[in-house]
Amino acid sequence: MRRYLLNLLLLAALITILSPFRAAPAKPVVDADQKDFVIILGIQKAIDFFYRMDSDLSLKSFDNLINEYPGDPLLYLMKGGICLEMLRFYKDTGGPEIRKLESEAFNLSKNVVELAKKRLKKDPDEVNSLYFLGAAHGNMGRLHMLKGSWLKGFWSGKKGFKLCEKVVKKDPDFHDAYLGLGIFHYFAATAPKFIKPLSFLLGMSGNKNQGISELQIVKDKSPLLAVEARRILQRIYWNENDWEKFYTGSKWLVDEYPENINFQTHFIYALARMNMIAQAETQLEKVNGLINNNPDNLPVGMRIRYLKYAGFVNFLVSEYSLAVNLYQNSIKLSASVSPDERVWAEDYYFLAASFAKLGQKKDALKYLKKAINSGWKKEQIIGRPEWEPYIADAEFKRITGT
Repeated sequence: MRRYLLNLLLLAALITILSPFRAAPAKPVVDADQKDFVIILGIQKAIDFFYRMDSDLSLKSFDNLINEYPGDPLLYLMKGGICLEMLRFYKDTGGPEIRKLESEAFNLSKNVVELAKKRLKKDPDEVNSLYFLGAAHGNMGRLHMLKGSWLKGFWSGKKGFKLCEKVVKKDPDFHDAYLGLGIFHYFAATAPKFIKPLSFLLGMSGNKNQGISELQIVKDKSPLLAVEARRILQRIYWNENDWEKFYTGSKWLVDEYPENINFQTHFIYALARMNMIAQAETQLEKVNGLINNNPDNLPVGMRIRYLKYAGFVNFLVSEYSLAVNLYQNSIKLSASVSPDERVWAEDYYFLAASFAKLGQKKDALKYLKKAINSGWKKEQIIGRPEWEPYIADAEFKRITGT
C-alpha cells in the first residue's frame, strides 16, 4: 500500500498524544496526502468494528467513507473484503440476505475494476491501480469459490495473482500485494490432490515457504491487512501442526479482540493442542457463556469448529461419551452443508479413539478406517493407549497394516 501511510499513521498517533483536546473546525480543504490519511484511518476503524463483531457498523462506516470519497477504489475493495468474510461465515444459512451479500460483493469488485482501469488508461504503470485491479480479481475469485464455481475462481485468481506479481516487481515495498501472493503460493503447494492438476493446467505452482514469508511481510508491515494475514497464518500453523505458533497467534487475537467469538472459539483448540487442559476447559466454559450454552447461536461454519474443539477437549479429559456426541454432531452438520473434506481426519480419529475407550469395537474400527482414508498417518496410531486392547485384533491389523 502507499508507502508513506505508515509514517502518516505514526505522526497521527503522536499528534493524538500531544493534543489533550481538539476543536471541531469547519470541514477543511485537504491535499492528496491528507485525503489518503483520512481514508486509511477510516478503513482501519471500519475493519476494527468488523473484528469486534459489529458488522453492521463496519458496513455503515464504509458506506459513509464511500459517500465522502466515491472515486477511491480502495474503499470498494476493502468493503468487498468484509462482505466476503461475512459470506464465508454465513453462506451455509442460505436465504435472501446471503444473495444480497453475494450481489454486493460482486458489484463492489466490479466498481474497483472500473475505477482502476480508468486510472490505468492515464498511467498504465501506476502501481496503486494495478494492485486495486489485481486484488479485485482476487476478490472475484474468492466469491466464485464460495459459490462453488472452482474453475471461475481459479481463472479470476490467476488474473489477480499475475497483477500482484507485477506490482511487487515494480515496487517490492508494496506490502499489501503480498497477501494474495502468499495465499496462493502456500495453498497451491498444499492443495488437495483433486485441485493440484487444475492449478498446473493454469500454469500456477506453489511454494510453501515463500507463501509463509510473504504473509509474514503483510502481518508485520501492512497498516490495513495485518490482522487478515494473522488469520491466514493461523490456518497455516494448524495445517503444519505448529501448535506453538498457532497458540501464540490465537492468544494475540483473543487479547486484541476479546469480543470476537470466532477468535475465542479457536483459542479453545489452541490451548488444548498445547496440552493446557485446565485452561482449555475454562476457555470452553467462557465460550459457552458467550453463546448462552447454545451452539446454534453460532454461524454454521463456526458451530462445526466449536463442536470439534469441544469434542477434543472432552476426549482429553476422558469424557468419552460426550466427545462421541460432539464429534458425531460436528461430522453430521459438516456433511449436511459442505463437501466431506470439511471433516478433518482428526475428527474421525478422535471419534474412533473415544469409541475405543468406551469398548465399542465396531464403531471404533469403522471411524479409524475413515481417519486413515482421510489422511491420518498410521504411525500416529501405533502405541496410542486407546488401541492397546485391539493390538492382536485381526481387523485392527488389517486397517492399520500392522
